[in-house]
Amino acid sequence: MSLTVALATLLMTQAGPVVETEPLGLRVAFGFGPYAPSVDREFSSGATPYADLFGDSTGFLFRPELTWVHRLSFGELTVSGSVGWFKDSAYAFVDGTEQRSGGTTTIKLVPLTATAGLRLYGLEKLLKVPVHPYMELGPTYTFWTIRQGDGDVAEVDGVRASGGSFGLVGTLGLALALERLDPRAARTLRESFGVHGTDLFFEWSYARTLPIADGTLRVGDSNWQVGLQFTF
Repeated sequence: MSLTVALATLLMTQAGPVVETEPLGLRVAFGFGPYAPSVDREFSSGATPYADLFGDSTGFLFRPELTWVHRLSFGELTVSGSVGWFKDSAYAFVDGTEQRSGGTTTIKLVPLTATAGLRLYGLEKLLKVPVHPYMELGPTYTFWTIRQGDGDVAEVDGVRASGGSFGLVGTLGLALALERLDPRAARTLRESFGVHGTDLFFEWSYARTLPIADGTLRVGDSNWQVGLQFTF
């Protein structure tokens, strides 16, 4: 027996056999993509105050998500909860003019979303590529605040520009199972960190605000996101 083999055998004996952990059925995702709330859609007169103020530029929505995963023979049932964050700002107009002032107006949105979903495995067998389509549907509640340049909440006719909007959101997505592309790296992640799956995902969502109360700001819109998912 060579010295190299002897040392390798000794190290393996002392380290003991590798014990793989059972999956917990939890998935953590981090998504990021362009976003523009559909505030102007509530004006039937054709007025576009949001577009006039913030222009055609698009902000970005960051959204971490936690998902419970129940595996089936043909796919997965999922229940998810997420918290998003969006911010956009622009120089405000001088009262009664179209001239920009030195102060800024800022809008912040924090959408809280709960969804139930279904992910299918059949497309992987058909295309011979580890892609899994999925769909999600559920309610969403978005906290929103509009602030002036001095940091105070803006007021319009004595009404504070702050509140919440309830709505529904639907999502269609496609996940690429990266662990299928590199089994060796996948095994290292599984043994070292308990990660049983890593996905690169692309998804499109449509959120619609329900006007169930006066003063509801329409913040729903269609948007797409990309990101990573880690299944434990």
